[in-house]
Amino acid sequence: MFEDCRGQAYPSPTPGNIARKLFYPILRDTFEDGRTLVQQSPENLRKVLNVAAKAIVALCEKRDPYTADHQRRVAQLACAIAREMGLPDEQVEGIRIIGVAHDIGKIAVPGEILSKPGKLSAEEFSIIKTHPQVAYDVLRKLEFPWPVAETVLQHHERLDGSGYPGGLSGEGVLA
Repeated sequence: MFEDCRGQAYPSPTPGNIARKLFYPILRDTFEDGRTLVQQSPENLRKVLNVAAKAIVALCEKRDPYTADHQRRVAQLACAIAREMGLPDEQVEGIRIIGVAHDIGKIAVPGEILSKPGKLSAEEFSIIKTHPQVAYDVLRKLEFPWPVAETVLQHHERLDGSGYPGGLSGEGVLA
């Protein structure tokens, strides 16, 4: 728990609490026939996902503007490559969502580590290496039509097994 300037107590601002506060109002809306906003139409699903992606970027931007800008650039580059490969628009959209979300786990990394000039110590790097798992924990409960949480969890894995957090290799790494 933490207190604001008026002494009002709030739950600690963990990534999970922040994500629930951002996404729950978007995803809870239902229509008179009982369908959710997401079930009503593919266009509504697209709108909800775009709002979610913008919320993720805004959340990261408040904490670390460099990371938010990096996420945007990764998303743009990945989408350009996907289009060049001739992937369908729906798949390109999934790649965009993954790109803008891939580093949201850095919200749990202390700012002084994120902005440290020069080389990180082994301890600092081990803290940085937790960000894919934190992002996965935030995203895994959101239902996307693509493997967003799993891909974000694996975004530092390497085909030779030298990546993190799981040290996956070869076929174990999502492509």
